[in-house]
Amino acid sequence: MKTSWIVLLALLSLLACNKQADPGTTSHITGTVDPVFQEYLAFSYADFLDSVKIDREGHFNLYVPGSEAGYGILMYNNSLIEVYIEPGKMLDISINSNNFPDNIEFGGELGPMNHYMQLARKLDHQTDISSDELFSKDPEVFSSLTDSIRNTKSRLLREYVVKYPEMDSNFARKKATDILYTWANQQLLYPGYYLLLKNQIPNLPDQYHQEYLKELELNNSDLLISPMYKTFLENYLDFKEAVYLENHPEAEKLWFPGSVARFRVIHEEFTSKENNNYLLFRSMSDHLDNFGTDHVETFITNFRVSCTNEDYKTIIEKKFNMSETLARGKQAPELDFFDKEGNKIKLSDLKGKMLYLNFWASWSEWSIQEFPYWEKLRKDFEGYDILFVSVSMDFVKDRNKWEYILDKQKLGGMQLIQDPESKSFIDQYFINDLPRYILIDANGAIISVHAPRPSENMELVLKNLLKK
Repeated sequence: MKTSWIVLLALLSLLACNKQADPGTTSHITGTVDPVFQEYLAFSYADFLDSVKIDREGHFNLYVPGSEAGYGILMYNNSLIEVYIEPGKMLDISINSNNFPDNIEFGGELGPMNHYMQLARKLDHQTDISSDELFSKDPEVFSSLTDSIRNTKSRLLREYVVKYPEMDSNFARKKATDILYTWANQQLLYPGYYLLLKNQIPNLPDQYHQEYLKELELNNSDLLISPMYKTFLENYLDFKEAVYLENHPEAEKLWFPGSVARFRVIHEEFTSKENNNYLLFRSMSDHLDNFGTDHVETFITNFRVSCTNEDYKTIIEKKFNMSETLARGKQAPELDFFDKEGNKIKLSDLKGKMLYLNFWASWSEWSIQEFPYWEKLRKDFEGYDILFVSVSMDFVKDRNKWEYILDKQKLGGMQLIQDPESKSFIDQYFINDLPRYILIDANGAIISVHAPRPSENMELVLKNLLKK
């Protein structure tokens, strides 16, 4: 690990000609390091990555390009810390190398914000609780705990705003929004996760959702500065999609009823144009990722007519055009894997039989729940010209977990793990949600890059394809 850091800093030192630039488009970071263990520290922000030399007295100056405020990563001596930067404003950092990043002081115009973040991180650590533990608590305990954490974090922020009136108001508003909508996401997700974890419906008031929703704003575009607000909007849309489908069973007869429900809910409930644009973009992007371009005409037309954000439209058109390359009958783009013995396998090596590929991971509970159906399907089609291929999306560091699950589940068929250096899984197949199933014919042509799961009547699909 240490070697990789040294190599990184050595490479960055070749680029370390960091000069002062226009204050309106750069953030200025200055500081001291004591004692000096390494001659360089590195900084990452968006697509910017650079290093800066520390002089003999331990001083450094760094100018970071960017026209918007945001969060960057300061890396030094095999450790890192997140810091808040803003164009035209200075952040001063004093680093004690013996205890970095715990022992660090902030000054300058951005000092109060970064000092607050340091204390907020400690509070996050003190109040940290796993999702499984939180969502398995009974309603009264869950409500009391989440309210207490929210109030404690809000109190810390209020105290800092009073103590440091110079604290940037946009920063404080974003942090307050993060706290509120972290709590809101917990309230929204609680009933479903409780049912999943405890196999029973929680005893909640009839107006449970309506009560906490009174505190929230679905159509305040100013809150889009908060990632937690965006996450809440997406989770709320998931919730309303389920409600819509329950109230409109006739929608199940349509192509992609979930997407139909999402688009209708967006137009009915999200009157803010910016929020409407954001959710249209996210829903259209997710649809292309999950279902490709089959029968997509209604949705893409709806998006093109309704979305007024040109950046969103450009991204979707690019994704739509790339998705066309995965249409039925197109040659499947190459993929690289490794088997259990470490041998490299290419997708093209498997031509000659129809392929039913299962992309899963050890950390994906939904993937593992499909294993019994997968095994039954595989055994039912033994002797036919079809190869069942399971591809783990685990990384090299999780190889032991992969092998453990294979042994525990007694999985048959071909077992492979992704080549971590291959970008085709995401860049060409858009595999960013698991499990994912793909069907390819014996000649390497795509049948479907969004094939049904084994539990979704896949047996009938394969019978029709194989004339069983």
